[in-house]
This record gives sequence, C-alpha cells and structure tokens, in this order.
Amino acid sequence: MFHGIIFKERPSEDICHHLSAKANQLVFDSEHHHIVTKRFLNVWVAQETELSSVSFTEVHHPRHAIIMAWTRLDNVNELILKHQLNPAITPAELILHLYFTLKEDCVKSLLGDFSFAIYDIDAQHLFCARDPMGIKPFYYWHHPLGFAFSTSLRFFHLLGTPTPRLEWVCKKLSHCIQGSSFEKTVYHQIYRCLPAHYLKITTERFEKIRYFNFHNEKIRLKSSNEYVDYYAAHLERAIKRRANVAHPLGAEQSGGLDSASVTAYALQHFASGAKDFHTFSFALNAKDPEAIFSVNQQHALPSAYVCCDPLWYLDSPNRACEVFGAPAHHEAAIQCEIFYHHAQRLGVRTLLSGFGGDECVASGNLQLYFYELLANQQYGRLLQAMPGNSLTRMLRTMRFLYVNRGHSGVPDNGVRQSLQTRWPAASIVAPALIEQYQIKKTYDELSQFSQGYNNLNAFILDYTLSPCSISARAEECTLMASRYGIEYAFPLLDVELIQCYLSIPSDEKYYRGQKRYLHRQAVAKHSPLCITSSNSKNTGARMTPYNPKAFILNEDLHPALLTILQKEKLWQQSQQLKTASRQDLEKPLLLQARHNIRTVNALDTWLKYFYPKGCDWQV
Repeated sequence: MFHGIIFKERPSEDICHHLSAKANQLVFDSEHHHIVTKRFLNVWVAQETELSSVSFTEVHHPRHAIIMAWTRLDNVNELILKHQLNPAITPAELILHLYFTLKEDCVKSLLGDFSFAIYDIDAQHLFCARDPMGIKPFYYWHHPLGFAFSTSLRFFHLLGTPTPRLEWVCKKLSHCIQGSSFEKTVYHQIYRCLPAHYLKITTERFEKIRYFNFHNEKIRLKSSNEYVDYYAAHLERAIKRRANVAHPLGAEQSGGLDSASVTAYALQHFASGAKDFHTFSFALNAKDPEAIFSVNQQHALPSAYVCCDPLWYLDSPNRACEVFGAPAHHEAAIQCEIFYHHAQRLGVRTLLSGFGGDECVASGNLQLYFYELLANQQYGRLLQAMPGNSLTRMLRTMRFLYVNRGHSGVPDNGVRQSLQTRWPAASIVAPALIEQYQIKKTYDELSQFSQGYNNLNAFILDYTLSPCSISARAEECTLMASRYGIEYAFPLLDVELIQCYLSIPSDEKYYRGQKRYLHRQAVAKHSPLCITSSNSKNTGARMTPYNPKAFILNEDLHPALLTILQKEKLWQQSQQLKTASRQDLEKPLLLQARHNIRTVNALDTWLKYFYPKGCDWQV
C-alpha cells in the first residue's frame, strides 16, 4: 500500500515528521513490513514494503521522478522484450519506464491488477492510475493542505476527521448502496479513482480520464468445438497467470462450478503440486460438503479448511475500521477473513477466488438468452434452446411466445418481486430521509435487475460489470487479505478472458436449457462430474446453526444513528429474530431483518470508533 500528499505550500519539518510517525500505525505486520517515507520540497509520500524489498523506485535521468505502486502484472516479460529492458527490472520500474516512453498511454500496455502514483518532481505533476477491473484500490482527497491520496481510507484519518456522508449511510441502511455513485465514498470529501481511469494533477488542473472499455464485437469461428477451445485457452491462461507462484497456493472452494474450475486449472500450473495447495470453504447447507470435497478428492488435495460459521467475524467488530477506515461496502470482504488468517499460518501468499464467474464469464441468466432470440426473431434457435425432448421443447416454445407476445425484453422477474416484498422491512431509515434521497426510487430501480433487457452482453456490460458489483467486493477483499500478507487473485476477472466471453455469440453459451454451457464444456475434463453436470445452485437445507450474535442489536446506539433510524421498527425486528424458529428465519421479511441488524451494528461500530464524541451529518 502507499500514501502521499502534494502540499499547496512547502510543509514544515514538524508536519512531515508527524505524518511519518502516524503512518507507522498503518502497518499491521511490523515483523515483516514497514513504512518508508520520503519528502521532496512540497511532497510527502509513504510506501508499505517488505523488509527486504526496495522502498521506492526513482529515476534521475532525464527527469527526477518517483513511483509508488501496488501491482500484480501479467505481461512483464512481454513488455521487457518489447522495450528491450533489463530482465531484472521491477514492475514499478517498468511502469515508470513506460510512463516516460508512452506518457498517459502507458496504462494501456499494462495487463493485471494495479494501482500506482507517479510524481514528476521537476514538473510538479502527479499521474495516478487504476486497473480496469478495480482490484487494487485508490482514493483521494482535495485536502486543505493539498492533494492527498492513498490505497486505504484509513490514511485520511491521520490528516483529520473526514465528514460522513449522510446519503451514503442512508442508502447503506436501506440496502441500495449500489444505486449511489461508486466514485463517492462514505466520506464527504473523499473519492475513489474509478476502475479503468487515470488522474492527472498539476498545480492548475485536475483531470479524470477513462482509458479502457470492453467492446461488443463478435468473433466468427467454424464450429462450436472451436468456440469451446477458444474460451478454454483464455480461461487456462487467466488462471495460469495467477497460479504460477513459488510459494504455497490457496483457493476458495465453494463447491460451485467457478471455484472448482479455478482449482482444477490452477493445479495444472502450480509447480509444487497438491502438497502445497490448500482450499478454504464455507459449509452451511446439506449438499455443501459433498460438492466441496468432490474437488479435493478428484485432485487428491490433502489440505482443506472448512468453516461452518460465516459470521464468526462478529467477535471482531472493529476490523473493518482498522483495515478499511470505513464501513465495509461488501460483507464478503470481512466474512472471508477467517480464510486469510488460516492461510497465513500455512504460508499461503496467494489466494485464488472464483468470484466473477457468475457475473462475467459464465453467466447463468438463461432467461436473457431466450429474450435475445425472441427480439431477433430467431424462433428456430429458440426451439433448440428450450430444455427437454422434441415435444416438451415445442410446448415450452409455444408457451413462451404466447406469454411474451408484445414484450421486447425480460418482464417483471422474481428478483423484483422478492425485493418488493422485503421493502417494508428494509425501510428502517426515517421517512423524511427516504423521501429526501429518493431511496424508494433507487430501491425500485435496483430491484428491476434484468427487467427490460433482451441482450446478454448488454446486461453484463451495464449491470454485472458495474464497479458497484465487481470492484466494491474485489478492492475490499484485496485490502483485507493484504493485512495478512496475502495477494488476492481473481482469475475470472481477467480482462482478456471477459473480452473473450463477450466476443463469443450467445448461441454458443447455452444449449437446451443448460445454463453456463460454454464454461461447462471447457472445464469438463478437469472438474468433477457432479459439479459440471448440475444445472442448479440448490445446495439443500441449511444445517449449520445460526450465530445468535447476528440477531442482537447493539446497545446504546451512536447518537448520530438514532437521529436517522426508525428505532421502534428496528427494535421490533430484533425481538422477532430472537424468538423465531429456524424455518421462519429463512422467510423474506426476517431474512431482511437479519441484514438490517448486521448493517446497523456495523455502522454503529464505525461511528463509535471514529466519532466517539459525536458527528454532524453533512448532506
């Protein structure tokens, strides 16, 4: 991680010494890492490094510049060969060389996960960039002292207490945070650099520029087998890039198709083999253990860590504040901390995740494909796409055409119905604030989900690839894992793999009602049949007992929260949860109540941690 400030005026030695002393508080693993700081006239920068690593990369000829970087680059060797560079060059030095060669276009040459800041000391010019998928975070603040930037929001608390953003908190409490601007954070003055963007900052100008977009152009191959091979080659390359490491390797294992695929391909390219490969899983439902262990059995993996309580982190309520400096945007980031903790003890330094499969490269939204065929009047293909034998396919096609006569896109769907049912329980913010921030409107728009779409790629590009869907989870998981010295890797969020999937015609992605057909065909040789043949995500009834702490509302809620909550409704929900049966806890309204209690408690912990004496909401 790295941090820095470009001061408006040359700072005093006392200010810089104070910052350097405070910055040491940001290191979690002082045994192996430390903060290195530097000062150049009106600049103070800090980088967290391993004790044996180079602290900063500087260049003095032809210009005086410095780079701070948090990177995992996949195409280092290709770039070294292309630009005829020293093979021993570090990734940060490589980026700096590309910057002076290509200027801002240097980011278009990089493949991987990265966040970096280059300061041209002579020109007093700052250039910052973030990877296309937003895996590595980057935040900034136009602070009264100058321009401050960091890979973690907790750094900004060293510069003074930032003001909470009331709209963000209200939408978080109403479970429609995805409907807010991802560029805005929970703090009024602080923003994040969006994925696939770079920033240019001089004394006179501040520019934000997007440098990458996926495209929707289709490739044309001769046969379905060629499409499968084309996709499989990209999938294997994406996983190989992240599994080719010299230390023990870990993989999250849910028992689903995506994580099983990542594990199977990773084992083919991990030099140490099964003996140094570890899997990490949650097993809550009846069918989870069988699916999880089928992967370990097929590949003779001796090490499997299985957790039966995804809410164990409730015992460490301050963790999000300590690591993120803010409430968690996505619960998965703190939920999986138990994996990072155990992985660290095993010496695992890279952890693979299957996140991104459902969202980007193995979409199971079969309904959208039907409407795409309907919109294009491809009735013969629609007939072939339906599940069943000849007669049932014909009957299903006729019914689909009759029901959807006049419809150009997906009509009202189950997601919308479920979320609308839960709204009475979800609306725990004061009615005046719901109206002020149009929260019900935002909630309704989110609940529409795929409604109105008749093109699979359009839905992926507009909805599932949005930063709130992808980067919100990935950046926080990256931060939390880094606390344990672990590099989080997301092979299914590989940019080239996603573009490959988008470029394949939809007809090749589904077959006779089988969801995710293309992906299943590509991984069939390596993954257990019980996983590749399953067309359902039903993992059976919940078997693990519920964590009772999840139903208990914090005592003495922070005064700032009490001013914006419907306290009586929330208290009633807490009482209902305490007395409900296991079966009732799965019903929509009580499921929503559980989310409410956890969200309120998390925000209460954040406010008490950073604002123990109270705070004034800024609209």
